[in-house]
Amino acid sequence: MQTKVKRRKAKELFIRRCFIVTVSMICILVSILACKGFVKARGKEKDTHSAYNTYYTSVELKSGDTLWSIAEEYMPEDYSSIQEYIDTLKDINGLKSDDIYAERYLTVAYQDTDY
Repeated sequence: MQTKVKRRKAKELFIRRCFIVTVSMICILVSILACKGFVKARGKEKDTHSAYNTYYTSVELKSGDTLWSIAEEYMPEDYSSIQEYIDTLKDINGLKSDDIYAERYLTVAYQDTDY
C-alpha cells in the first residue's frame, strides 16, 4: 500500500516539476521576444530621427502629376515603400481615391536637415 502512495506522490511531483519548467520556459521565451522587439524599435527610431526632421508643404499640381510621381519626388527616407507614402499622402489630404487634379494643391511631407 505504501509503495502505491509513494509512486503516486512521485508521479504528482514529477508532473508539478514539468509544469513549473514549462511555465518558466514560456516566460523566458516571451521575455526574449519582447526585448528583441523593443531593441529593434529603439534602433529604428534612432536611425530615422538622427539627421532629418519632417516638414510639410503644399505643392501645386500640374497636368500629368500622379500620386506616384509626387511620392517619388518627396518621399522621406523613413518610408519603406512608395505605396506606404502614397497612403500617407491620401490620409493627410483626405483623399478617398488616387485621383488628383491639375491646378489644385496637395500637402506633402518631406525631410530636411536643421542646418
